[in-house]
Amino acid sequence: MDAERIDVSGRMIFFLYAPEWVKDELIGALVRLEYKACYLDDHGSLLKLITLYPGAIVFVNIDRGPKEDEWYRMLTEMKDQIRATDVRLGVFSEENRKSVIEKWLRGVDPAAGFISMHTRRDEIRKRVLQTAASAKAIGRRKYVRAKPEGTGNATVNIKYPGGQYSGTILDISSAGMACKIPEAESFFSMNDHIDDIQIRLNARLTTVSGHIAGVRQESDSVFVILFDQSNSTSVEERIHEYVRETLQRDFEKRMRNP
Repeated sequence: MDAERIDVSGRMIFFLYAPEWVKDELIGALVRLEYKACYLDDHGSLLKLITLYPGAIVFVNIDRGPKEDEWYRMLTEMKDQIRATDVRLGVFSEENRKSVIEKWLRGVDPAAGFISMHTRRDEIRKRVLQTAASAKAIGRRKYVRAKPEGTGNATVNIKYPGGQYSGTILDISSAGMACKIPEAESFFSMNDHIDDIQIRLNARLTTVSGHIAGVRQESDSVFVILFDQSNSTSVEERIHEYVRETLQRDFEKRMRNP
């Protein structure tokens, strides 16, 4: 386990067999709070997941997939791997009988506890957030970034004195982005403020303002643009939704690889 990497990048949060409201609401809420959260619907990939993502927080819904006895056997047998990879396991279930919950707490010893789905959704969300906060899941990088990686679905168009310039986004978060805008290399310089930055993220089109906070020299100049805090809440929501989709896409791609 790379403790330094976890300290910098934080811990991924996964939901195995997440209920629909968790996929639709809770994961989105976590990403808006700058946590990296995804879902998985394949218990056969659990061992691969904890191997690829040491330090992760994994909430398992034992009401889906195998029967309860099989879940119990599988998770007790994986206790050593879970401990060795510093994974924080949590259990979700509609079960609320004290004797059954105590059995899971004694036998599986989930570090993130046993959460009954009979609990109100706001209480479940609170429990998950408490677990994420106590595990320092955000890390030193305070903003979750999405990397389009040449998909062509993240572009930027900037209106600036002297013309209009288009480019590609290399990574983006709610705080800012890194992008290549070849035609603007001779125009932009450090601390320039740009009032009209149009970004397209998949089908989402939005306009932000910001300033150039850095220039990296690669094959082309890479401009680092920090967004103004005065940008609207709807702008942040669109960026966070794109980040959530990209995290899920990249996670699924990595899990498919042999």
